[in-house]
Amino acid sequence: MNIDKITQTYYNTHMPFIYYNLDNMPNLLFTRMHNDYWKMCHFDGTDINDINLNLDINDGRYYHCQPTCYMTKRGIYCVSFCIQVNGKIYLYYSESKDILNLHPKIVCECACGCINKDYIVVGYLSQYMYIYKNTQRLYKNLTDPLFFDQYIKDSNNLLYSIKLNRFDNNFARVDYIPGENNKLLVSWTESYTMKHGSFLLDLTNKKRI
Repeated sequence: MNIDKITQTYYNTHMPFIYYNLDNMPNLLFTRMHNDYWKMCHFDGTDINDINLNLDINDGRYYHCQPTCYMTKRGIYCVSFCIQVNGKIYLYYSESKDILNLHPKIVCECACGCINKDYIVVGYLSQYMYIYKNTQRLYKNLTDPLFFDQYIKDSNNLLYSIKLNRFDNNFARVDYIPGENNKLLVSWTESYTMKHGSFLLDLTNKKRI
């Protein structure tokens, strides 16, 4: 995938994530700076489009962050992302046949997170990152605002947790590797020094790579 069109069109972008469609062609999710906030976009290799989230958020200056996506065999786009609004970050999830028109639902408040077909991952600054198994019916169940709170209280749903000591006062991000759902890429940037780092987490063997 040639991303020159993105860099030529927008000066300030970040949070790239590549997923593959049903034809095994790469597509890119990313965010761009728009009116001083970050907006989620989609690039199919030819066209760049903003993604309509259909969200009614009172604070107009909210920030899209950490987008990920996978497709089901039925052609459903399963998209997770975070939104920062009023100083808090929330993990959202959506299922749609149109990648440009989503109707996401809140999963939980967190510092970073992502969802693939096997796992629900949420992380908290100065605390832990938790990996839960995905019920495959998450989107439907999120109609109940208390569903996820009840879900995480069931110890059978928690697969693994890892201490995030380095994330105090830092920016953090977690993604899965497309085609390798058992591998997570965890990255961070220190708020004051802008130093950064990352590691791969192998969920099959429950260890860093």
